[in-house]
Amino acid sequence: MELSKRIPPEFRAEAWKQIRATNSRVVKKASDKFFDELEEAIENYYRQIIEERPNRDSYEALRDLFKLIEKTPDETPKIRRKFLALPTFARETVMRRASWRKEEFFRNNDPTWENLAYWAENCSADELIEKLPILIANGRAWSFGQVRENGERSAPHVEPMVMGRVGRLHRPDVEWYEPPPSKHKGGRTQKEAIDNLLRTFGLLWLEATGQAPDKRRGTKTPFVRAAEALLIHVGITNPEKTMKRFWASIEFHKNRDSQVPWDWDDDINPGP
Repeated sequence: MELSKRIPPEFRAEAWKQIRATNSRVVKKASDKFFDELEEAIENYYRQIIEERPNRDSYEALRDLFKLIEKTPDETPKIRRKFLALPTFARETVMRRASWRKEEFFRNNDPTWENLAYWAENCSADELIEKLPILIANGRAWSFGQVRENGERSAPHVEPMVMGRVGRLHRPDVEWYEPPPSKHKGGRTQKEAIDNLLRTFGLLWLEATGQAPDKRRGTKTPFVRAAEALLIHVGITNPEKTMKRFWASIEFHKNRDSQVPWDWDDDINPGP
């Protein structure tokens, strides 16, 4: 996945225009620092997205393969094909586990993916079904069926521990429970990464202009214009949703009770 990490001239010009609209006395030295640090923040955003995607995709691929073996062990051709099509990071995971049992999977050959793939293609169906789950999961957990809104509970099932975690667990002791969100599922990783980028942008804006990020009803402030230009630059097609989360976070922290003891007032803000 090739992504440009340099700030293009058009975005730099737009951001500089909005900075000057906020504070016309901002000098070039301050703007250079702003763009240098923003470029580093953008690189960190891309890095987080790129590093997390292999983890998420590999986890799902390994779990799907485990569940396929569990539900349809007689479909060995399909199981073999899915194993051979595992993503790179998933291959590294099963290779590491296979290397611990070298004699079983490689005989006298070198512990390479090619040799492990040869084993998967040529071993008997019984051996494949017996040993492949060992390469995928380093444990299992009993997941109680989820209680639906209508009060009925779905069937309990076994969840594999893949890459050190067990997903899709449901607790038996509450009527309605949604497992805590995981950074490996859905688009949560990108949401966290873009929220972090926008928070950093807000701090850099404050340092450069001397004014905190602000918004006004009915019109876009210079900060909002610059922030939306940034979001579009990094590939966010709906910047309004991200901005809405940003302002909600600002309001939340603004309305929190102070955690600083000398800010506490028995009548106004008694603290925790």
